[in-house]
Amino acid sequence: MALFLGLIGLIIGLLIYPTGTVARRTFIKAWCITYAVVFGVAILFMIIVIAALGPSLAYYY
Repeated sequence: MALFLGLIGLIIGLLIYPTGTVARRTFIKAWCITYAVVFGVAILFMIIVIAALGPSLAYYY
């Protein structure tokens, strides 16, 4: 859920990116980079957890 809401924030940030002061544009750019890194780490973590727990979860189903 947090990643989905962050994605909405990212889209809104990109829509207002061309307007505003230099400080606002710099903040939005930094926020977009931070979101991309966090999203990548979250996806990587989910892949690792699924790979580690996959065989044990298949045993119960």
